[in-house]
Amino acid sequence: AAAYGFAQMVSKTGEAETTEHSSLIYFFKGKDNKTYYSFTIPIKFLNKKKSTGFAPSATQIRNNNLIPDGAIDIGYIHNHTFDNAPEGNVWGPADDKISGISGLALYFLNSSGDLNTFRSSSRITRTIAEGFNTIPLNLKTTDKFNFGDGKDVSSKNYYDVY
Repeated sequence: AAAYGFAQMVSKTGEAETTEHSSLIYFFKGKDNKTYYSFTIPIKFLNKKKSTGFAPSATQIRNNNLIPDGAIDIGYIHNHTFDNAPEGNVWGPADDKISGISGLALYFLNSSGDLNTFRSSSRITRTIAEGFNTIPLNLKTTDKFNFGDGKDVSSKNYYDVY
């Protein structure tokens, strides 16, 4: 569900056409002792040239303290730009470098708008959802996500890293 939420949010911004974004997927125990899954707010590089071909790495997200206290990161997700099909439909060597932290589940939104999971040990990609590049653009992202710490971050679209 968290990977799907990332894909929806990034697709709706209108930037997925030309900019890569990334997030860590995490889980936490709520006060009701139930387990919840979410993702860090999608981030991108400020350098426009770099952001068209690279997303911030899992390590960079972790080092920017974007995961709420008490949450545990379990996955890394990023998008490939929608203007890069068919090359952006596969997990490549550059993706291996940015995924960074071993043990994380790996997901990517490819250039055709398909949400995929990738297994680094077997090099197998599996599509788990489709059609994200056909979502109508909503440049004023209004989705509200609960990031576990009770803060409404819907008014801030991205944390930018260098």
